[in-house]
Amino acid sequence: MTAVALPLAGDPAAAIAVIDRLGWRRVPVGTARAGGDRVLAAWDALDGAAELIHDGLGVILHLREGCYAAAASLQRVLAVRSSTDLAADLASRDPVTAARAMRAAVATGDVQLVEPLLAATRSDDAALAGEAQDALAAMVPELAQTGLAALGKAAQRSGRDPLFSVAIPVRWRRQWIRRLAARSDPASPAELTTLAAAFADPDPEVRAAAAIATVRRRAIPLAAALKKWQPEDRGWACEDRLVLRALRDVALAELGGLGQPSPPPGPDGERRAGLYLHLAACITGNLTERRDRAWLLIRSLSEPLSSFLGSDSSGESTPGPAPDWCPIPAIEHWLGDDGSGAQAIRAVIPTTVKIARTPIAEGDGVWHVDAATAAERATRNGTAIPDPDTWECAARGPDGRRFPWGNGPDPDWRHAPSPCGCTGWGAWEWTRDGDGWWLMGGPPPSPVWHRRRPQPGEKAAVRLLQSQDPGSSPR
Repeated sequence: MTAVALPLAGDPAAAIAVIDRLGWRRVPVGTARAGGDRVLAAWDALDGAAELIHDGLGVILHLREGCYAAAASLQRVLAVRSSTDLAADLASRDPVTAARAMRAAVATGDVQLVEPLLAATRSDDAALAGEAQDALAAMVPELAQTGLAALGKAAQRSGRDPLFSVAIPVRWRRQWIRRLAARSDPASPAELTTLAAAFADPDPEVRAAAAIATVRRRAIPLAAALKKWQPEDRGWACEDRLVLRALRDVALAELGGLGQPSPPPGPDGERRAGLYLHLAACITGNLTERRDRAWLLIRSLSEPLSSFLGSDSSGESTPGPAPDWCPIPAIEHWLGDDGSGAQAIRAVIPTTVKIARTPIAEGDGVWHVDAATAAERATRNGTAIPDPDTWECAARGPDGRRFPWGNGPDPDWRHAPSPCGCTGWGAWEWTRDGDGWWLMGGPPPSPVWHRRRPQPGEKAAVRLLQSQDPGSSPR
């Protein structure tokens, strides 16, 4: 993992000559890497390594492990661009200069550049504003892990969290709060400001995640905000509404050290009492062997994705014979629901594959065919029909959400991206495993884990699968 990144100005050859004089061993490199970056030079030294990268706009020196100890001395002898320089470039009217500074900001992870980036998101140049939003999204995981020091200063000046003061996509706001909920140390002043802003967020999932984070981070000053919070669960599934409404009472009791709260009186009081006790364990992060819908919902509201940068998609792609592919990460995904058999909650690690971003299109709509035609098209393209679990991993992501876009309704659900970037929802889609053909998807409120057998002669959409490992394709 990169420990230090130094954006350079001037001739890269001069930087190479300076580093060569340190006595580090030069190692052979290829000319390109993922994303179009070019490796200009690379070195091994002690227990570390260094690479000089050209990202298409500027040159950045990456120092890893043992090499980053030399960062301070290298900054004195190399033409390293300072945070002040980069902040000035972020405000430049020249799009190339501003974009180069944005790339450098991402590489360095310098929290001092957050405020200039936030200002750049309001640029009249739509392309630059989008580049600035992408830069902020890339920096969010790093910022969440560094204690939000610079953001804390900005928040104290403005009285609100700066990241929540701009119209950044809701999926980023959700991940920001989930990263705060993933820790158990007491919340810092800057994090308290972030959580207070989250309670005022228009998205119900952000607010629910803030309630969970408030308990886990012992954010006592936010007790009043938690008490005022009313879950907005219109359009949510009945069982999820029950959990959300109990979440507030349980969170308040846990934050105040009041023990298990009493559920509202009613004929199902005993069942609700059990739910409250179970929710208390889920909210506080205690291990529980009870894997049910309540556990899965709390997990999907508070578990940060390991990476959510690839999920940015406008849904405008139109895959045909050569689809736009989305990689499905080979990490633990939670599938199923509170059922049995194929519907049972279970952890699955998919094989390393890529799946089409959208189903095959025909004209202005989605191509619907029978199972035999779908199989023939996949074979002719050298691809495959996904099996049900792989399709669910692509649609659901690793956090166990109900729909590709989250747990509740979304007005733009057809184009809302899943965590791996898939879009184009609403049609039943073909999948196949050793037991035959299954249909997955369908319009809401059909959840992602729902699968059914096709009717004789039924037609459905086709989302192709591309294997990165020839031995891992489903048959």
